[in-house]
Amino acid sequence: KLLEGLLTVRKKVEPHRFWVPLIALYTGMRQGEITQLRVADIEAVSSTLAVIHVKHRPELKQKVKNKRDRTIPLHPELKRLGLLQYVEEIRKTKHDRLFPLLTWTAGKDWSGKVRGWWNEQHQEKFVADTNNKSFHSLRKSFINQFKQERVYTKVSDRQVVQSMVGHEGMDDVTGEYYEGKFPPETQYRILCKLNYGFPPELLKQLKDKEY
Repeated sequence: KLLEGLLTVRKKVEPHRFWVPLIALYTGMRQGEITQLRVADIEAVSSTLAVIHVKHRPELKQKVKNKRDRTIPLHPELKRLGLLQYVEEIRKTKHDRLFPLLTWTAGKDWSGKVRGWWNEQHQEKFVADTNNKSFHSLRKSFINQFKQERVYTKVSDRQVVQSMVGHEGMDDVTGEYYEGKFPPETQYRILCKLNYGFPPELLKQLKDKEY
């Protein structure tokens, strides 16, 4: 229902309403982390692999909850939906921010316009039971889907997912100070197993949506 609702969004006029929820679903990023993204934070590593750099740079009004940078590969579905094309469109306009229409609020972050729309309009309209639901539920869905679909085949697979959502090394001195980070290629191998089972025709409609 949430994805069907995105078909009603003005994709060209308010791209943040279209892309921010999709990025959350396929990366597990927090709302504030997505809305603060800059064009330069999305990088093509190879012909098949692109990544999102989540950076803690308070001087640029970019903050991460645990103050640690991390990297997340771009899920194949985000590429099929056209996120990289959108990035290029914004790059050509010379804007440095991925979502130029969003504004920063002192003491908060860049997510005000998305938060208000999601909580007061989109979620209310397209979620049957909104009790204890919020935009953060998309992050929970991302993390939970790996477990429910039994994606983990070994212990380290769960650690790879933790590295993508920023939980890597928490309360783990060995992991935080002595172990290296998982490379994007390893993360991508696990990420590609994420499948919500959305109807292919719905995903195609979202991809082909022009306005």
